[in-house]
Amino acid sequence: MPDDRNHRVLDDLERRLCADDPEFVARFHSEQERLPAAGRPSGARIAVVVAAVTGLLLLLLGSPAGALAAVAGTGVVWLAWRYPVRPQDPRGFPLT
Repeated sequence: MPDDRNHRVLDDLERRLCADDPEFVARFHSEQERLPAAGRPSGARIAVVVAAVTGLLLLLLGSPAGALAAVAGTGVVWLAWRYPVRPQDPRGFPLT
């Protein structure tokens, strides 16, 4: 893990690059794109599969309340992850 000194050096290099050639930096950021996930399942898919299997096993073992709790709990966690609450300052503006 990088230490504070490495972070300061990196920040200094980035600041110098922005000052020396801002056009390059702007072009770099505009052409940047996210790489697609290389065929690996997302965390949401894994959570849904685990919840479904857990719920099915609990249902087969005779615990419908446990099955419902497992599936509902996973759904609540997924919703909280998918739609996070962003803190706001007292004036109503989102904090960044």
